[in-house]
Amino acid sequence: MGFLDNIKTAINNVNKGGSQFDPSCLNDEIAMKTEWTPAKGGGSNFCSHALKEISPGRMEFKATTMGIVFPSVFLVVGLVAMIAMFIVGIQKNFIMVVFGVPFGGIFFLVGFFLLRSSMTPRVFDTRIGYYWRGKKDAGQVDMRDIKENCPLKEIHAIQLMWEYCRNSSSSGGSSSYYSYEINLILKDASRINVVDHGNRSIILKDAEALSRFLDVPLWNMIQ
Repeated sequence: MGFLDNIKTAINNVNKGGSQFDPSCLNDEIAMKTEWTPAKGGGSNFCSHALKEISPGRMEFKATTMGIVFPSVFLVVGLVAMIAMFIVGIQKNFIMVVFGVPFGGIFFLVGFFLLRSSMTPRVFDTRIGYYWRGKKDAGQVDMRDIKENCPLKEIHAIQLMWEYCRNSSSSGGSSSYYSYEINLILKDASRINVVDHGNRSIILKDAEALSRFLDVPLWNMIQ
């Protein structure tokens, strides 16, 4: 039974992006302490963010067109559903207001929070010396007011990983895809997830560019 459990665990690890990668090949003590499973579960099957040079010394991951359109669909569908259910419910059956409006509201809120998250830039600024996630400029506010940030000097490496995602539908069908993520590896071996999407070529190019920009090694698990 223990043998079968070990096989099952190995299969699950591979499906989740569990590593067949041996970090000892990096000859780095921090790599041996770093986690090699996905830092963020799930992910999109399209390119949601791309790295852009904003100015000398500053690069940002910004939402792509699909990264904006996809959550916007949820938001619009939810808003239209709320309005339609309210109008029809007032005119014909009030029960549609009671149940229909909250149902549409769920779609609206999901779309709103997805869109807000997608539109939030991930910023690397060598002049300020910080990475942060947010629209506020770290050079103008107290860093304690920015939830996700770290000094660039604390970044030891860039980790590029993959994850196999499988979605099941209510009709019994399923779809599967690979999602790739860029993580910052800090000097204490902790990780900060930056982006997570399904376009392999773009995320590989962006990870390489970010590695050069920060002058830190790229630990590439997807090649």
